[in-house]
Amino acid sequence: MPNTLSTALQHHLAGRFGEAEALYRRVLDKTPEQPDALHLLGMVHAQTGRVEPGVAMIRRAIARNPRASDYHVNLANILLATGRPGEAAAAYRAALTLKPGEPTAGTNFPKAVMAEADRRFDADDLAGAASWYRLFALLQPDSLDAVFNRAVALRRAGRAEEAHTAAARAAALQPRLSRAHAEAGMALNDLGRPAAAAKCFEHAVRLEPANAEFRNALGAALLADGRVEAADAAFREAAAVAPDYLTPHLNRGVLLIRAGRNAEAIGVYRRVLVHDPAHTAALSSLSALLLGAGRHDEAMAAGLRAVVTDSEDADACINLGAALQAKDKLTAAEEVFRLAVRLRADEAAAVGNLGTVVLLRGRVAEAVALLQRTAALQPDRAETWSNLGGAMREQGNPAASIAAYRRALRINPGYVDAHSNLIFVLDFDTALTTADHMEERRRFDAQHALPLAAEALSHANVRDGERRLRVGYVSADFRRHSAAFAFLPVLKRHDHARFEVFCYSGVVREDDMTAECRAAADVWCDTLGMDDAALAGRIRADGIDVLVDLSGHSLGNRLLAFARRPAPVQLSAWGHPHGIGVTAIAHIVSDPVCIPYGERPIVPQAVVDLPCIIGYEAPPDAPPVVAPPAVANGVVTFGCLNRLSKLTEDTLALWGRVLAAVPDARLLLKDKPLNDPSEQRRILAALARHGVTEERVVLLGGSSHIEHLAAYGRVDIALDPFPLNGGISTQEALWMGVPVLALRGRTPPSRVSAAIDTALGLADWVAEDWDDYVAIARAKAVDVAALADLRARLRPHFAASPVGDMAQYTRAVEDAYRALWRRWCGQSPVTGA
Repeated sequence: MPNTLSTALQHHLAGRFGEAEALYRRVLDKTPEQPDALHLLGMVHAQTGRVEPGVAMIRRAIARNPRASDYHVNLANILLATGRPGEAAAAYRAALTLKPGEPTAGTNFPKAVMAEADRRFDADDLAGAASWYRLFALLQPDSLDAVFNRAVALRRAGRAEEAHTAAARAAALQPRLSRAHAEAGMALNDLGRPAAAAKCFEHAVRLEPANAEFRNALGAALLADGRVEAADAAFREAAAVAPDYLTPHLNRGVLLIRAGRNAEAIGVYRRVLVHDPAHTAALSSLSALLLGAGRHDEAMAAGLRAVVTDSEDADACINLGAALQAKDKLTAAEEVFRLAVRLRADEAAAVGNLGTVVLLRGRVAEAVALLQRTAALQPDRAETWSNLGGAMREQGNPAASIAAYRRALRINPGYVDAHSNLIFVLDFDTALTTADHMEERRRFDAQHALPLAAEALSHANVRDGERRLRVGYVSADFRRHSAAFAFLPVLKRHDHARFEVFCYSGVVREDDMTAECRAAADVWCDTLGMDDAALAGRIRADGIDVLVDLSGHSLGNRLLAFARRPAPVQLSAWGHPHGIGVTAIAHIVSDPVCIPYGERPIVPQAVVDLPCIIGYEAPPDAPPVVAPPAVANGVVTFGCLNRLSKLTEDTLALWGRVLAAVPDARLLLKDKPLNDPSEQRRILAALARHGVTEERVVLLGGSSHIEHLAAYGRVDIALDPFPLNGGISTQEALWMGVPVLALRGRTPPSRVSAAIDTALGLADWVAEDWDDYVAIARAKAVDVAALADLRARLRPHFAASPVGDMAQYTRAVEDAYRALWRRWCGQSPVTGA
């Protein structure tokens, strides 16, 4: 064998790879785990374009002989050359540990570290980038690039304290680097230390007096520190340095408005318009004052007059566009905002408003780009960051979304909607635990809800455990919305002899499902224009016994009405059933899979168990179940018809492994944003990063609901996203005969599909980890006959189950309400109030 290996190596070194490979394989036939043969055969694979098999083989060699430094070096070289610098760095480190003086590893290790840092930075993995920049700085302590880039990454990742330390280090390395001082100032701003931030910006301005952004940042820090006159001067100087730089004008207007000097602010804008009648910032701020006062018709009339007389007046377009948007005329609003952007590409109001309208129209990638531009132009406006957070969430980028919402809350800690949005998007973060989720909910409670407890009064409800109960449902989703598919079947089946149903509706635009909800209610109350205090008063006046929140932290919630405790029994169900955090809501609907018993001590609400976390009623015109497509074409199609925003990078990575394990399989995705070619390109590029080529992917856009259900006829196995699972979409797949492969996650949102599968007796479709997920997918995909058999019997089984039998499900809901009510009736009038 040594002679064979030696001869093989000679062929190898001479470039005769085929001969070398044959001899290496001869050695391995006799000794399958011979490390040198494995190592060298892996090299041949890599050198002949078979990189992944080569890497795997060299790793096997290392497993057999981990002390061979050259194995690690060659593995690292391959990984670095094929764009995997992080793995390469680990291999170089291993080589250096074994052989400290190894020259190739010594030279390439820092290169791999810096490349991995840059790669993570470019991929928006800011925390990871910061760690790798730190490692590079340890290897080369005087590297200004590494230290400065780490500061930027840390700050953007929300780790402002560390960012400030890194920025200060960069400034020490190069005292005249104005950007380093400015970066330190931005980190201090994020830390809520405006006085110290101002000193950093002052230093940056001294180094680069003509940099208007530094002067503007100085003004913002001074304003945050309460030094209004100094901030005013800084804004004036920034405007003098760069008269076309818009933000100082906007910030000065904010300064005057915060000081209650609105008339003076209008005077400032009018004086700017004297010099430049088409000046975007002045007209924008003037328009914001009018629109903020709700004078939409007046703003629209003024904007229309300006556009008619001067089509180059960008801010007249902004006024007109904002008024059109307020009236839900989105197509016209987009057209006007586009004109504004063409006229003033750097106008934050124009770009931001355009981004918001584009997002509402389903073009996510374009909206993200526009809102990122807005955030750069208008970094101190909480609403801008909140809007960007929403767009990032829709793009499947939870880390960036979370950072944007936290930025909004640092600017305005009392921004309730941004805080609810943050809690909602935390469901998308695979790194978080249930404890992390509940902690943020407790912060919400402390910041926004608990201060309202003083408004709670004792309840005069008659304490009779068996009387007819008044049940109130509060939602902005009494319309064609996924939440309504969960709660409408219950509303329609209530026993009105035992329960009087009140619906408190915040629906903006009613539809056919609104009519169904209204018909199911005994009393219907429109709550648009009613603030939380007024709504709580109305609920109390109606004598509601059991009050049910149907929104959680989703859009349009009225949690601060619940915080005033208008009803004796308050619970949350179905809309966002992952924990609320508001102490005044004592109970939450769930099941033992979604919230296991061992986890319940850390959930602020007491858990009310139902047969499943949500039930389902199929539409009467749902298409019939058809045979699995694999029966006809011999190729298994995996599919996901969930919102694209749920397809996190981890989800796509796992699906990449599934498709690698089932080489002939296809993946079908369907969602409204896929009507947009840019979203198609984004998804295809994301899948390609995980080894899924374009020809294996089918992308479908939006359609009618019935056509959406019919699309399941093109799917053999549904793949559930994580950590935010499908809910109604999971049940729709199952109703259409398509089994759903679910991953049991670490948090309630990541266990919803596991709960549904379990309730239906499909526990064999629930994976406990990634390897299990891939193994189940592979095993199920190869047994097409079993898929066909399951498909044929799944709908009747579903309909008879506690999940699909909505009469049975509603009785369980009513029993839960009655049990909670009886418990309250058993309390004394004082403690029960």
